[in-house]
Amino acid sequence: LANVAMNEISGSALTTQSESFSTGTQASGIIGVGVDIEEIARIGDLMRRYGDRFITRIFTSEEADYCRRRRFPAQHLTGRFSAKEATMKALGTGRGEGVLWRDIEVVRHGGPPHLKLRGGAQRRFEAIGAMEALLSITHTRTIAMAQVVLARPSTAVL
Repeated sequence: LANVAMNEISGSALTTQSESFSTGTQASGIIGVGVDIEEIARIGDLMRRYGDRFITRIFTSEEADYCRRRRFPAQHLTGRFSAKEATMKALGTGRGEGVLWRDIEVVRHGGPPHLKLRGGAQRRFEAIGAMEALLSITHTRTIAMAQVVLARPSTAVL
């Protein structure tokens, strides 16, 4: 209803799902989708309880260094933890099948975060025919959420 109301106010037409597919985005190009939500307090508790042992088991040194430089490290570590979980779901492995936590790295170089896969995660990515990994991370003061979409290039003409 909110979208309909906004369209009426702005005078624009309502876009339907079938219209959005006419732009060339095809569901057949999507190989896997993973979503995860985590409580920041839970990761904060694990950090306090296990310290560096937890951080070095889950995160690469680059991820840990990046997050420790932030004002609220637990918030950023939780976002990355959620991204790793979402990636495992998108790969179809969950926690296991040769995909380790540190095989999935969230990197950021002046723009939005993206995934860097190695080891078992990279092998699984290639085995399922994925060519692209799209990542979105968001958080509030209490939760962090990530979504990962694995895709292959669409053959549709734009």
